[in-house]
Parts: sequence; C-alpha cells; structure tokens
Amino acid sequence: MKTTNTQLDRRSFLKVSALAGGGMLIGLYTESELLSQQRGAPPAPTPVNPSTFITVHPDNTFTIIAKNPETGQGIRNALPMVIADEFDVDWKQVRVQQSDLDPKYARDMGAPNVGQIEGGSTATPQNYTPMRNVGAAARMMMVSAAAK
Repeated sequence: MKTTNTQLDRRSFLKVSALAGGGMLIGLYTESELLSQQRGAPPAPTPVNPSTFITVHPDNTFTIIAKNPETGQGIRNALPMVIADEFDVDWKQVRVQQSDLDPKYARDMGAPNVGQIEGGSTATPQNYTPMRNVGAAARMMMVSAAAK
C-alpha cells in the first residue's frame, strides 16, 4: 500500500472547512416551534403530561427530569429551572435527574417535533415554551387537586 503526502494550503483548507461546516449546519437545522407557528403551521395537538417530567415526593421535594444532555451550556439546569419557576417550586427543593433517550420526553411536553438534541444552541429556544407549559400544567393539577 502506497501512501501519498498531500499538502493543503491555507486557502484550500478554509474553503473545505466552510463547505463542510455549512453542510453540517444545514443537516442539523431544526425549526423552532415559534418559527413554525409564524409560518402558519398548526400547533401540535399533543397534550402535556407533567408526570413525565416532575415527581413530587412526600417530604416536599421534587425531582425534575432534564431531557436534554448537558454539553457545557447549562441546559441541564436551565430547562428544569423553567419548569420549577412555572410550577412555583423553590429551587432548593428540586433535584435534577438526567433522562434516558426516549420519545416520550418530546411527546409528553406537547411538542412532538422537538427531540432531545443539544446542538446548534437550539435546546433552550425550542424547549422554553413547552417546558413552561409542563410547569404550568403541573401547577394547575396541584391547585385543582388541593381544591377538592
């Protein structure tokens, strides 16, 4: 087997890098829920299921599932904090647990087209409103149960 040593000048390297990077950006592009609504796409009819994300313990502590992987952007805390804030729970009483890879985490937050990807800095913008809805639905369920 013969190997050849090919020299790549700076200009060629930049061209190849730009093409490869652009291709990756196109491949990873996912449209946000807000953008799809602005384009006239109908909102997802899937109901929100807060129990997929929130566990209330008898000692008045809460476990909130972090569905997106942490890659150094703080997403493992940011989205559970959105839920806790909307649920009106003191953050000191919250334990965050990393989820497994499972389609239910997209389906049960009412946004079936939003997965568990953490790339392109899209996790927070795509999940902010659905996670607020999870926290709000949980709060409404607790208030309703307490009223009975």
